[in-house]
Amino acid sequence: GEAYRFSQMAVLARTNRDVQSLEAALLGAGVPCMVVGGTSLFGRAEVRDALAHVRLALGNGEFGSFERAAATPRRGLGAKTLAIFGEWVNSGEQIGWAQAQPGWSQEEGWMLQPTARDFLLALAPADALDALAAAEPGLNLLALSALAGSCPLTPAIRKKLAPFGGALARARAGALGAN
Repeated sequence: GEAYRFSQMAVLARTNRDVQSLEAALLGAGVPCMVVGGTSLFGRAEVRDALAHVRLALGNGEFGSFERAAATPRRGLGAKTLAIFGEWVNSGEQIGWAQAQPGWSQEEGWMLQPTARDFLLALAPADALDALAAAEPGLNLLALSALAGSCPLTPAIRKKLAPFGGALARARAGALGAN
């Protein structure tokens, strides 16, 4: 098997009672350990950050999850950018075929209520979107493209967000069972 360093391992325990005997056993075996406690598991910042990413990928794409996920790791987005984006996402504006690029069929007949997740997916590289489209057959790539074009963020900010969108698309595709 593959060898792992102690720094690559973690043990989670549900109760303090479990931790005390586990810590004694590890120390007795010469395994370095550090007990972190005092804060509930879901109260820890790194757990809230991870859950924000999961909610953004698999939940309804709400702005609160985007805001937390966009801040960790830092992506160079300031309060002003987040405010502009939040106002746009929460505006209730629907994006439809009329905002799409010239040459697209009016027969598509789709409307999209933008969410933070949808916008990030719209910025994802083509290979990530292709993987997601294979796992999520109802995904409307035309609508996502129109959505990306309608957002008030600058091209520089969109470029900063593109890797985040790619990671989100790949995570969602994996969770939905893509190979």
